[in-house]
Amino acid sequence: MFLTFAVNGAWMSALAKYLKDLQFADLQINAILGTGAVANMVFPVLAGQAVDRWFAAQRVLAVGFLGTGVFLLAAFTQTDFGPLLVCTFAAQLFYVSSIPLGTALAFHHLPDSARDFPLVRLWGTAGWVAGAASLTGWLHLRPGRGLADALALAGVFSLLNAATSLTLPHTPPRRDAASRIALGPVLGMMRQPSFALFMALMFLLQLCTTFYFTRVPIFLHHVGVPNPDIPLVLSLGQVAEFLVILAIGRIYTRFGAKGVMALGILAWVLRYGIFALGAPFWLVIGSLALHGPCFAFGRIAPTIYVQSVSPPDARASAQSFLSLVMDGAGIFLGIMLAGVVSHRLGGPGGTEWSTFWLIPGLASLAVLAVFLAFFRPTPSVGLSQ
Repeated sequence: MFLTFAVNGAWMSALAKYLKDLQFADLQINAILGTGAVANMVFPVLAGQAVDRWFAAQRVLAVGFLGTGVFLLAAFTQTDFGPLLVCTFAAQLFYVSSIPLGTALAFHHLPDSARDFPLVRLWGTAGWVAGAASLTGWLHLRPGRGLADALALAGVFSLLNAATSLTLPHTPPRRDAASRIALGPVLGMMRQPSFALFMALMFLLQLCTTFYFTRVPIFLHHVGVPNPDIPLVLSLGQVAEFLVILAIGRIYTRFGAKGVMALGILAWVLRYGIFALGAPFWLVIGSLALHGPCFAFGRIAPTIYVQSVSPPDARASAQSFLSLVMDGAGIFLGIMLAGVVSHRLGGPGGTEWSTFWLIPGLASLAVLAVFLAFFRPTPSVGLSQ
């Protein structure tokens, strides 16, 4: 988990600003930022099928990180749009299945998943902070270097994780599966109105949250954060996330799936409201700490919920399907929408940020209202293997 998220912390904290520094147009930036979302709409489902039915999970993870590292290092050598797009897309194809498959592997071995998984997952948050902080530290030690080094650093973390993955507990596919296609039982769950509504709302929430992930580095520069400090400043949110994850097991037990996820959506509404104000500086930077409940309650809690209601022989596929809906379709359309809004609100002085952040803020508020009014959690089938 630590090395998995160190990859993202190293390059995703700087990618949008790096592409802007290369003077790419908004549509070109959107295309590169969208490679992960497109990859998430295809590869995790295939990887979930492979892990649930054919291959040991730790070996699939090792191959994925090896490919990620090779193509990130290749991307480091490119500055033209076409080759950079190809390299980043290839890296994302190998990388995107790592989080749902790593999650499924952890759930498989933990005695009490709802209690223990947050303690494993918080090391992912620590990894994101370490990746971002390593990049900032490197850029301060070597003032002549630029944000392109984010790609090289992420590539190194990926290769380290390829080796580390082979040391994980052996996690073979289940031999007593009820069907050959693991995704079948998961799609069958979509016939349940509550689960279908849950997936639809998670898709819409991720569409809204993508405004943050694709534009916040540029926004931070706009409010006065220097380029080398952007990754470290962004990691303030992950520090808060680390603290919230420590408590999410108890909070999830106390408030239940619906209560915890509602708190996560509310945190997004508050964050976008503060960004829309745009000042004072200390409040904008301080609001990054809302990433704790935003991510822990709005993304990790849905992961725990899906695990608890999924068939035991298709849980890797269930996690991959959630990734397809949120990290694939939700992020892809969110990137496109954020790019269109940014372009429409652009001008000689840059983006009109107040309106830009108000749009996903109001949309998140609408998602929260529907979630509270209509979502009813599906009965759990348990988290034990």
